[in-house]
Amino acid sequence: MTEHIALAEIVDRCVEDITARRASVEDCLERWPEHRAELEPLLRAVTALASLPGIPEAAPAPERRTAFMAQLALTPQERPRRRLPRLNLPSLGLGTISMRLATVAAPAAAIAAFALVLVLARGGTPASAAATLTVFAGGVEQQVLGEWYAAEDGMTLAEGVRLRTGTDGRALLTFPDGSTTTLAPGTELALTRLQANGTRGITIEQLTGRLWHDVVSAPDAPVSYVVRTPDAVVEARGTVFQTVIEATVGETAVTTIQGLVDVVTTTERLTVAAGEVARAGAQRPAEVRAVDVAGTVLVNASVSAALLASDGAATGSRSDGVVVRQIPGVGTSETDGGRAFSFSDAPEGVYTLWLTPTGGATDSETPSEVILQTPAGDVHIPLAAATGVASSLRVAVEVTDGRTVIRPLDNAPAQAEATPEVRVVDTERSRNDQDRRRTEATPTTTATATPTATPTATPDDRDGPDEDRRDDDRRGGRNRDDTPTPTATVTATPTPVATPTFEVPERPRDFQRALERAIQRNDEVALRALLSAVAVAEDRDARELAAIVSDLGRRGAGRAAIREALTDGSLPGVRERLQEIADEMPRGNARERLRDLLDVPEGRGDDERDRERDDRRGDLPTFLPGGWLIGVSR
Repeated sequence: MTEHIALAEIVDRCVEDITARRASVEDCLERWPEHRAELEPLLRAVTALASLPGIPEAAPAPERRTAFMAQLALTPQERPRRRLPRLNLPSLGLGTISMRLATVAAPAAAIAAFALVLVLARGGTPASAAATLTVFAGGVEQQVLGEWYAAEDGMTLAEGVRLRTGTDGRALLTFPDGSTTTLAPGTELALTRLQANGTRGITIEQLTGRLWHDVVSAPDAPVSYVVRTPDAVVEARGTVFQTVIEATVGETAVTTIQGLVDVVTTTERLTVAAGEVARAGAQRPAEVRAVDVAGTVLVNASVSAALLASDGAATGSRSDGVVVRQIPGVGTSETDGGRAFSFSDAPEGVYTLWLTPTGGATDSETPSEVILQTPAGDVHIPLAAATGVASSLRVAVEVTDGRTVIRPLDNAPAQAEATPEVRVVDTERSRNDQDRRRTEATPTTTATATPTATPTATPDDRDGPDEDRRDDDRRGGRNRDDTPTPTATVTATPTPVATPTFEVPERPRDFQRALERAIQRNDEVALRALLSAVAVAEDRDARELAAIVSDLGRRGAGRAAIREALTDGSLPGVRERLQEIADEMPRGNARERLRDLLDVPEGRGDDERDRERDDRRGDLPTFLPGGWLIGVSR
């Protein structure tokens, strides 16, 4: 028995196959010969219009839209009406537009309808952008017209797209500004907002699974990177963080690796600082605790260090200076001696640390080595002197009794002719990293004092040597013409010495690196300048910088140096500002660490301050189906 398929469904399938380049117009006509007369003009119109140049994008005028919506409210648009069946059209790479034709009896009318739909589609959402998909391994699918199809590596994705990874699927989304999101196996998401017209606007609706976010810093912009889950809304401006939906317990775990993120639920808004994880449920207060760090790999050498997973995902620095963070559960930061990698809940497997010489200067007092720091102890692996070739070390990540454990698999680096490719989409961020590396590699000239000639008066012996002068003395003295004349003698004129100054970086990540260097070098001038920057920063920036100070002051030399600078009385304004920020923080490890650096114990007034802080928050958002928010009073 032959299956009867409606003409509208046939058109759907043909348009989808043609736009996906799985079939041509002739292929579709041969497949459906009985509908050739109706199909051919429609499909020819689709291919012709798809090849036309797009309509230039223009930013929407808010006042015109407001006026239009007001006028629309006065018209009978909400009257019940009989809706025609809709024809679902794919996005043609420019967004998803849905429409159905009830009949195709009038080809001219159908072509006009197609033309209108395609013209509107090509105009797209004003200031819309596209993300680039990188498939590392396994199955990755895109939803089109309610059905799932294999997504291709390197394809661009527009606003409205829906993706999912299989049980073995791993992928990466790179946004126009260079921000990235890594999809772990078993993850599904939708890009509900994607704009990049000078002001970033990215909203991800995470439905299941695990996402690892590396967001380019945008401190001067409004909240521009948002992740919505069934349990919470996560807002970021520039940070590294992770969102994991744990459906079995009805909560979302938000882990901050660098910077700050805000987590909003139906009951509260809280800030999660670096080194903290918040477990948020839709109807209960979030629980905040410290992240369990399995270990840290420190590379103390003049090399570019990148950690590669077996599927090709990488975290670290390429030889051209581009920094990537693609492996979930592995953070990285630049140190004064090289690079650090922190492991929290990285996937199990074997990772390879690739080291590429950069030719930079190395501190002779610090041995070139890789240090693996774990709760069980430190392992030191010495590195040979740079020979111009790459080398590698393997590290295993295992999960034992629910805890992540890392251990080295090699006790010496293995040499290699070249490092594997680290896959990076070319963006403004990657180009800025490359420019920064070239600037660092360019030698700079230093002005030195040049001796200048200064005339000084010295007697000139016009009568010849000493013996002739003695003869003149015996004759009764010198001739009247034998008067001393000045001669030029070269003496060094000192050059003014510049007073040491320190320029505070603007970006939080640069601030963190500068603070790390100041601690390692015991540079009190830089340390106090960086701490003073917290006192004059705007509220949001001040909280983020304070979180960095708190994180670096957890232990060891960092704690000692920062604590001394904040408690010796030389920075009273900074101390007072940090105390205010600590009082504004929710109870948790970040606040306790900051108060420890300030030498302020938890006091009996904390409960009252917490109540005052909560009262100042005012209205809190409430979730409605579909991800909308409304304000409700406490």
